[in-house]
Amino acid sequence: MGADFVVNHRNLKEDLGKMGHSQVNYILDFVHINAYWETVADIIKPQGHIVSITGSSDPLNLSLLKVKSVTFSWELMYTRSMFTTDDIDRQHEILNDIARLMDDGTLKTTLTTTLTGFTVEDMKKAHEMQESGKTIGKTVVLF
Repeated sequence: MGADFVVNHRNLKEDLGKMGHSQVNYILDFVHINAYWETVADIIKPQGHIVSITGSSDPLNLSLLKVKSVTFSWELMYTRSMFTTDDIDRQHEILNDIARLMDDGTLKTTLTTTLTGFTVEDMKKAHEMQESGKTIGKTVVLF
């Protein structure tokens, strides 16, 4: 999908090393920040930036980032609307930009599995797939 390098999230440090990159400037977490926190703190470059869209079941030890002056940010698409922020109209612009990028093929879906039929069996199958930790891409259950 256009990536210069692809790493296995289970072997971040090892895979980066094999590619000649011991550290990176930016990390975007889509999976589970708690599961990778110490590795992420280790592989981020000084003055790097870490962003996560996932929740944290336990407090993160942000002091691991202090010596490197690393920035950590949470991102939640509903913050603007939940708190009626001054830049609430920006969400409209972002969604329009994403739609345009999808339409012109710049952004591509990660949908890999579609289950048709909103049944108990399909819901169980979808949950089993996600809980396996081996599913690549998104799974959709259609009505």
